[in-house]
Amino acid sequence: MKQIFSSEDIQRFDKTNVSTSIKDLVIKKLLEGELHPGDKLPTEMEFSSQLCVSRNSVREAVKMLSSLDIIEIRRGEGTFIRSTISDSVLNPLIIQLAFAQKTPQELIELRVFLETALVELALEKKEDKDIELLESINKQMRIAIAGHADSREISHLDYEFHSALIRMTRNDLIIKIGETIYTLFFSSINDSILSNEAGGYGYQNHKKIIEALKTDDKAQVRSAVKASLAHWKKQLEMNRDNS
Repeated sequence: MKQIFSSEDIQRFDKTNVSTSIKDLVIKKLLEGELHPGDKLPTEMEFSSQLCVSRNSVREAVKMLSSLDIIEIRRGEGTFIRSTISDSVLNPLIIQLAFAQKTPQELIELRVFLETALVELALEKKEDKDIELLESINKQMRIAIAGHADSREISHLDYEFHSALIRMTRNDLIIKIGETIYTLFFSSINDSILSNEAGGYGYQNHKKIIEALKTDDKAQVRSAVKASLAHWKKQLEMNRDNS
């Protein structure tokens, strides 16, 4: 097994929390492109020798990486960086966001930033079937509102609409990250606020986005997204004031 850790890595290695440091070092190597999906990692003994740490510490680090679905252990073959990313890898991101000291204004700015960029990319890659799907979801939302459906059903359709927008980017990384972060947005509004009245605003705003997408006009799409998020912003601020 070739040496994957440089002398600089070893010099900077933090031995106050060895297992976590090993885990962080492997992730750093992966992010910097020195390790790649499918690469085989050193054995416990090789890890221990290269970093001058105990095999128990290496074993704990491997457990951490495995729990994050970054690596996989193949019996009789060794330990490998996963070839494909698992959705569960993004779970720590949403948990960190949920525990962050976020303010309504920070959430608003994040969503406006993300959704504007997402929809502009979706505009470039859209197909007729995408518009048909958005119209179908929005029609279901209109029927649910007219039938005084439970607010959770309306909320779910709202999420499905925005999730469909994300998938229109046809970029797997954007889709995975976008849908993960959107969990935070939609959980930030109480079910009590997601009433039929609020759903009605959502339906109308979705219509604006669909019509804007049909025009192939980025400026109009941008304007429609901001208008769509204006009511969400108001709901979020009301939720904060009532808490």
